Amino acid sequence: MSLFRCEQVNKSYQGQPVIRDITLTLAQGELVGLLGASGVGKTTLMSILAGVDRPDSGRVLLKGEDITGVAGRVGYMLQKDLLLPFKTTLDNVSLPLILKGMKKSKAREQATELMERFGLSGSENKYPHQLSGGMRQRAALLRTHFSGNRVILLDEPFSALDALTKSELHRWYLDVSAQMGLTTLFITHDMDEALTLSDRIYVMTGIPGEIQTQLAISAPRPRPADFAVSQEFLQAKRQLLDAIGR
Repeated sequence: MSLFRCEQVNKSYQGQPVIRDITLTLAQGELVGLLGASGVGKTTLMSILAGVDRPDSGRVLLKGEDITGVAGRVGYMLQKDLLLPFKTTLDNVSLPLILKGMKKSKAREQATELMERFGLSGSENKYPHQLSGGMRQRAALLRTHFSGNRVILLDEPFSALDALTKSELHRWYLDVSAQMGLTTLFITHDMDEALTLSDRIYVMTGIPGEIQTQLAISAPRPRPADFAVSQEFLQAKRQLLDAIGR
């Protein structure tokens, strides 16, 4: 049984279909990419998977339990980090625990235990404007982890970073997700990023958006340094280009 899945999800706004018959699955520990151009409904789908919005039809399942329209059961991080500017890093990342009813002192203690693993040691008392872009994303990812269980939904989490920071965050997230047993679905429009990070890639195309292609990447994570010039990479990228072209 898959850990997390959606089945035949449909959504329209003002009578216009946005996504149609979307079915996808996540197995325990998988890192799955959702690739598609702007406007195909990727963020709409993520909102439904996170329980922020409800589909017109279809359902979302976590460990076999129907969680359609129920927020807070999985972690969800939008493209912008949305850190509160008037709170320190420690208070930003511990906020979901406090909102769940945990005492502030206990929430801070629990957050502190993971600050080093998330590369945030020494920044506990800094404010968001004092952090680099990469550190802000790390803080946002830790907060997302505390907001749900070990299923994480990420909406273009690395798109605002420069190339070097993005590459560093890729390696870091692969390491952290393996250590913590996270299961991740992430939106991207970057084929190279999808191929570098993903065990599988869903390609979403059309208006309304539909899943047209699913591609498995056999190379183990983390990918070797020369993966981007390997035959598997080039062949997979050609398949993705063909799928998006169709």
